[in-house]
Amino acid sequence: SFYGVDEATQQILDYIRENCTCATLNEMAQHFHYTPNYLTRLIKMRTGRNCKDIMKEAKLQQAVGLLSNSKMPIGEIAEKVGYHSISHFFKVFKDEYGITPRQYRLLIESLYAKCNNLLFRVKT
Repeated sequence: SFYGVDEATQQILDYIRENCTCATLNEMAQHFHYTPNYLTRLIKMRTGRNCKDIMKEAKLQQAVGLLSNSKMPIGEIAEKVGYHSISHFFKVFKDEYGITPRQYRLLIESLYAKCNNLLFRVKT
C-alpha cells in the first residue's frame, strides 16, 4: 500500500517530469540528497508506482506532445525524449499505447484534418 503524495514527493515527481530525458536515477537521487535505493523506495511508498515506470510515462508524454505538435522525424523524437534506440522506443510506445509512434502521428493528423474540416463547415 502507499501513503499518498506529500509536497516533497510532488517535488520529486515534478523533477522527474522535467528531467526525465536526461537525468539518471543516480543524478535524481543526488539532487535530492538521497541514495538511489531510498529514492525508489520513497517513490513506491508515496505513489504506489515504481520510479522506472514514472520516468517511462514522462518520456512517452513528451514524445506524444512532439508527435502531435511537430513535424520532427520520429527518430529525432525518440532521441530527444531519451531513447537511444529507435526500435526500443517503438516497442515501449506500442506496449503503452497499442499503436506505433507513426500510427499515432497519422491518427492525430487525421483527427486535426477532420476537426478543421468540420470547423470550416460550421463557419460557412
